[in-house]
Amino acid sequence: MAPPYLRTALVPLLTILVIGGGGVACQPDSPPDSPPVGAVAARGMLGAVEMALADAGYRVTPEIMDRLLLLEHTPIQSPASDLAEAVLLNPGILGVVGHSGSSGSLMASPIYNRAQVVQIAPTSTAPIYSETGPFSFRLVPSDEVQGAFLADVVNGRFPQGTRLAVFYANDDYGRSLRAEFLQGLDPERADVVLQAPHVEAETRPFDAEAAVASLQLTGAEVVLWFGRPPELDHLLPSLRAALGEIPVLGSDALSRAEIRTELHPAWRGVEYADFMLPDPDRDLFRFLDRYRARTGVSGGMPEALAYDAASLLLQAVAEGARSGEEIRRYLLRLGRDSPPFPGLTGPIQFTDEGDMMREFTVRQVRMPGEEG
Repeated sequence: MAPPYLRTALVPLLTILVIGGGGVACQPDSPPDSPPVGAVAARGMLGAVEMALADAGYRVTPEIMDRLLLLEHTPIQSPASDLAEAVLLNPGILGVVGHSGSSGSLMASPIYNRAQVVQIAPTSTAPIYSETGPFSFRLVPSDEVQGAFLADVVNGRFPQGTRLAVFYANDDYGRSLRAEFLQGLDPERADVVLQAPHVEAETRPFDAEAAVASLQLTGAEVVLWFGRPPELDHLLPSLRAALGEIPVLGSDALSRAEIRTELHPAWRGVEYADFMLPDPDRDLFRFLDRYRARTGVSGGMPEALAYDAASLLLQAVAEGARSGEEIRRYLLRLGRDSPPFPGLTGPIQFTDEGDMMREFTVRQVRMPGEEG
């Protein structure tokens, strides 16, 4: 059964064709041949968008999926700008879910803004995304918020003079988080003795031995990790062997570790920043159960955010939005002239800049089989 906030999208659904630069033509009594929402994202997030389309009553054929739900690889293999242009070739597109991360979202946002197509980036955190245009929205706080939160955690948790090592992905996500974290860090409380960028690419495997040697040389007592799980996979076994239970505190990207069926025991005890989700009815957990049953793989917060982004765009259409501009105005009314949108990931409303404000907490990575 479709979630309560999508049931109004089931009848009647409209066929929407964009004409020229602005007008639309509607056939209110016929089912839509193609949804007005596309996506450019990682494979798991595309599966969540497909679920949202199906829940809203759209028949998502393989041909529609190939045109509207475009898989984003690395920027080198599939430039975000090319994918954005490709999804906009589809007539009737009013909104796009994506891209998977900050780099792709930033590259594509000028294209969506020029076309007056609403972009909802589920997981993009770069602060500059707020300045890319009036049609750019996101469902996560910027790195300014998360970096300051992690700095507050370190300032309040560890003894004065604690020696920190900061590992960060050398991209928009990692560099931005590092800068915001360092800005909020109290130099009287902690001493940053190592700052180590790394490249997230299969062609350049993470050098765990060199990283551990640097940690031992500098005498680091706490590891901050502003990157994604695959590289930490390489580091953790060597780290535990050399430095035991040294605390590892990471950014929200580490939530992706929890969707795996297997995790090396060295992951036990790793902590990361995550949202505080008011979910008394366990809607998020029911969605994740449905996602696994439908796709055969586990999902997590990125998939839930992608589902919320697509559902929100589809709800705007169901309530009468017939252009990107009308969807944009619909989104800005949430929490002001109308109630916040009841998403799986919590109530959704936006600032004038299209940002979401959410509160963070620290969570410990759940090992396979452990309950949240």
